[in-house]
Amino acid sequence: MLILLNLIILFALQRSSDPAEVKYIVAIIAAVAAILVAIISAVVSIVSLVFSRMNQGALQRQQAELAQQGKERDARRDYQYDAHKRLYSECEPLLFQLAELAEHAYHRIYSLARTARLGGLPRWMDGPGYYHVSTMYKLVCPLVIFRLIQQRLTFVDLRLDEQIANQYRLLKFLYLTFTDSFDFASINPVIDYHPDVDNWEEKRVENQQKYWRQGLYLGMLDNLIDALIVPMEEGKIRWKTYGEFEYDFADPNSTIGRQFVGLADVLYGFHPKTRPILWRMLWTQTLIYKKIIESQSSELGTSSRVGLAAVSPKLPPGSLDWRQDPKEASDEEVLAIPQRVAEEYLRTRLPEVFGTTQTEVEMQKLDFKG
Repeated sequence: MLILLNLIILFALQRSSDPAEVKYIVAIIAAVAAILVAIISAVVSIVSLVFSRMNQGALQRQQAELAQQGKERDARRDYQYDAHKRLYSECEPLLFQLAELAEHAYHRIYSLARTARLGGLPRWMDGPGYYHVSTMYKLVCPLVIFRLIQQRLTFVDLRLDEQIANQYRLLKFLYLTFTDSFDFASINPVIDYHPDVDNWEEKRVENQQKYWRQGLYLGMLDNLIDALIVPMEEGKIRWKTYGEFEYDFADPNSTIGRQFVGLADVLYGFHPKTRPILWRMLWTQTLIYKKIIESQSSELGTSSRVGLAAVSPKLPPGSLDWRQDPKEASDEEVLAIPQRVAEEYLRTRLPEVFGTTQTEVEMQKLDFKG
């Protein structure tokens, strides 16, 4: 602006030699310059005010957003704290008891193989004797834990603890194995299985593998789990002790007696050779129980789970070989096929836990050695 005014003044001096005229021109130019300066100053002030208000508004919005984020963060932290507290108070005691129930069921399945090797099956399962009744109790009790956690899902958020979520996931698939007899029969090598044909009562006596029912309907399974649950005061619940279960089962008119008649029939006179579909199911359950027990005994996770490592014994070595005589059946039939079936069943349904099976690991080792 000053440069422009100077140029105008120089131009006026060159065009006119009259001092009065030059003075007049300079005065006009000075007045115009003053007006322009005033206008520019006003514009600058207005622009500065606008930007100042815009910055102030942006700052206020940013402060409001930060305050809202802080409230949301505090609310999320409070929720997570309360949710963790509910999760651990509701589920940890149940999972602590699951460790023992899983061990009992795991050992009973291995006991069935050992009893068969010693010649006790199917005789020990022919009727409501201790071994038959206690087998039902030991196999179903872990599912009570599943039902109790399932009932708490509206109050707890399993996403907060991956280990607890994994325990529930394993229990859910343990629950489903009891109802998947047709699925176990359809895995190679396929077993011809038709328990719903006419006159099945007579046919199953001659061919148990084909006509004897080797699983439960979902409704039957739910009913027998619920029959084990005992309501208590103040909304608390427990499950029946074995003594209570044995006493009630002896009464066919009791709830236990009515609901467990289906499972009692599935297990009646059981032997792995004559009912290979049921044996595939039980073999699969041993793999699930092993995962549950190993997870419960790990030193990872909460302090209560760390405590389980001290009281949970290591799983002793055992064998699911049920043969009295090695010539009775091949290793492929007795050991390899049930293992492959169990692994395939679990891998297709629970790949995040059973993605790589023991058989695949051993094959990888052989390939590496080769």
